Amino acid sequence: GAKYYHEQALKTPPSIDFLHAFVSGAGAGAVAGMLTTPFDVVKTRRQMVGASSSDTHLGAFAHMKRIVQNEGVMGLWRGNQTRLMKLVPAYAIMISCYELGKRLFGEVYQS
Repeated sequence: GAKYYHEQALKTPPSIDFLHAFVSGAGAGAVAGMLTTPFDVVKTRRQMVGASSSDTHLGAFAHMKRIVQNEGVMGLWRGNQTRLMKLVPAYAIMISCYELGKRLFGEVYQS
């Protein structure tokens, strides 16, 4: 990969940089998705309840506590797989396009 080109003092081809950024973006998306899913679950449930419920005054952590009491800890990650199916490719595409654009426009502005 890129390490070979770096060791040989060669310029890394755009395809390798793109692949590296794509995989890094996918990994970042997976981590971000898993860490933020509990907050997304709370947000979605608060939206579903509506303003007429007595739960509207509860904060996010009180909602989390209630979910854990009723469904167990894994209740906080309900729907995680579906969410990751959306986030992982989105992060991969976003980060790789950003890095590719940065490389292309950097060459344009340097010359």
